[in-house]
Amino acid sequence: MNRRSNQYRHLTILLALCGFMMVTSGCDEGETIRSTRFGEAEVSGAFLFSKTAPGQSEESVVRIRNVGDADLLLAQFDADLSTEYTLEWFHGTSGDAPRQLGIDNGENVFPRSVTVEPDEVVTLVMTYTPRTDRAPRGRLFISSNAASDELREIVIPVRGLSRNGELVVNPHVIDLGRVEIGQVATKTVTVSNIGQVAVNLSEIAGYGSARFSVEVNGRDPVSSTSVIDDPDGD
Repeated sequence: MNRRSNQYRHLTILLALCGFMMVTSGCDEGETIRSTRFGEAEVSGAFLFSKTAPGQSEESVVRIRNVGDADLLLAQFDADLSTEYTLEWFHGTSGDAPRQLGIDNGENVFPRSVTVEPDEVVTLVMTYTPRTDRAPRGRLFISSNAASDELREIVIPVRGLSRNGELVVNPHVIDLGRVEIGQVATKTVTVSNIGQVAVNLSEIAGYGSARFSVEVNGRDPVSSTSVIDDPDGD
């Protein structure tokens, strides 16, 4: 396959899983196996700040969505931050929603826990007011009851925007659930370049069972390699 390069900003990948037969001893035909319900965290990225003059302020937003099917509990908020940072939070995504303080002048004032219902979002707004010209840095730590072990402790970095491309995959965990025989389940994954320099794509490929397929804007990037020339269709 010819390898091609392309600059892109936004890429939507569609993963499809054809239904397959599960053989389970002791289960009658048509019997449904139910799994335990869990909350699951989907974090939009890092707190990113451009070069900010001392005394000036800049905001950066990170959102945590519950993509599970039960309540997601966020607790034990902690931060490795200087007093140059203030953190506020609110439920939802509306900029008109009332904000609550989470970190104020280096003091953690988050509540004991924050509950995020399925498909709901908690928005974190960090304000950076530097006193020197050093690069922003730090981390926010949040414990959760997420189903994925790697998200039991959520670590959100704080850093300056670099002159590099930086890809963010959302969601980074793909759960297609239980698929009935003959049915098809799909999941959309968005890959975004949040850096300041374009990223070059050389190849898109899917690996695994033949029951899985990958599409970019409705086309197979393996057999139709020209889709890499303009993956976001702009």
